[in-house]
Amino acid sequence: MRLGRILMGESEPKVQGQIEKWRRKPHETLIVFCISSLCLLAQDNAQAIPKPQERGQFFYVRDGKLTPLQEETDVSASSTMMYDVSIKIKKPESKVVLGSAEKPQFVVHLSDKSIGSYALFSITKEKNQRTFRVGQNQRKISFSTIEYAEGYFQLTPKSTLAPREYAFFSQQAANAVDHFYSFSVK
Repeated sequence: MRLGRILMGESEPKVQGQIEKWRRKPHETLIVFCISSLCLLAQDNAQAIPKPQERGQFFYVRDGKLTPLQEETDVSASSTMMYDVSIKIKKPESKVVLGSAEKPQFVVHLSDKSIGSYALFSITKEKNQRTFRVGQNQRKISFSTIEYAEGYFQLTPKSTLAPREYAFFSQQAANAVDHFYSFSVK
């Protein structure tokens, strides 16, 4: 309110005193202005990330719009050793296709804050199916995670994704073989 009166040119004594204070300590004024601006930008950025209604579903975010990743339900797993599981997705490719020039962002709404159990894997395309291994020879992709609201997570791969197939899934659910969300980069 006081700043508004100053900008409007009002000349009450308190306002004039504030102007004199700012003139004597311009560096403090600049610091306060910069911090305030950064807080507003951070607040605007957090509001710009949409919040999906569905829990557990992964979404691709572009221009403030959500695109659900393809939930894979026709999946099988086989294990040769305790920590080496081969996963087969029985569809040749994902219907969700992203451009290769972009660094995609994803969001997910989880009820139990267990984002640490999820991983992003690159997938090998074979004839009419896609496969990947969890364990020794895995193709795990690193991503950064930001909780932008309670239970809402933004996931961004740390490197550019090469053209191929990918899937998010819960590593805890590897034996249950569910909750796979796939996409393709072309």
